[in-house]
Amino acid sequence: LVDPGGTASRFLYVAGGFNDSGQLATILRSPVADDGSLGPWQDAGMLPTAVAGAGVVVTHGVVVLAGGFSSNATLTAAINADGSLGTWKTGPTLPGKWFHTSAVVHGDYVYVLGGINGTMTTDDVVRSPIDAQGNMGPYEVIAHLPYTLSHHTAILDGDTLYVINGQTGNTNNNSGKPHREVQIATFQADGKLSAWTEG
Repeated sequence: LVDPGGTASRFLYVAGGFNDSGQLATILRSPVADDGSLGPWQDAGMLPTAVAGAGVVVTHGVVVLAGGFSSNATLTAAINADGSLGTWKTGPTLPGKWFHTSAVVHGDYVYVLGGINGTMTTDDVVRSPIDAQGNMGPYEVIAHLPYTLSHHTAILDGDTLYVINGQTGNTNNNSGKPHREVQIATFQADGKLSAWTEG
């Protein structure tokens, strides 16, 4: 969801993904009315490369896509006043080609959590600083999940981070172990994470 403020419309964006032909580079958007209903879908441009399963956040005036299938890239695009997206730029690279990862924003950092790199899941939690203009710095590993994980959801409520469900191991051949737990950690003053507890 992109809300540039002012009199500009709010839009729900869908970018990339898979279909029967492979990964997609298309971007679509639908205007969000005051009652929450959606208007007609319309073309909103193209990604610089086809991507699926990336971690996505909106912060500091930009949209950020991190990782994806066979990708360790980070892509950013500025949000224009009318809700359209500017030119996509390449940001820092992740430690691995993380597919089905998850991302959140806390303060002036973008955090990317877990994902599957080929046939192996990772437990790494990395962060990248982001400035007021939406420029990102290098990623650093700042924590680890309780176990390696992909296909999960990460939700931030204030300083509290929830990581929900997911799978461990090679999910490509259905041999991965499913998780139904909710793992909870708290962001500290230095931007690092507390120990995880199971909710």
